[in-house]
Amino acid sequence: MGHYLIHTVEIFIQNESFYENETFMKLSKQVKGNLVI
Repeated sequence: MGHYLIHTVEIFIQNESFYENETFMKLSKQVKGNLVI
């Protein structure tokens, strides 16, 4: 389950429209950081 979430976050990060959203960027960094650790 954790690996699935990490891949999903990475896919969203690669999407330019989400990449331009500062709020999502901050959230994605927090989520990805927590999942990786």
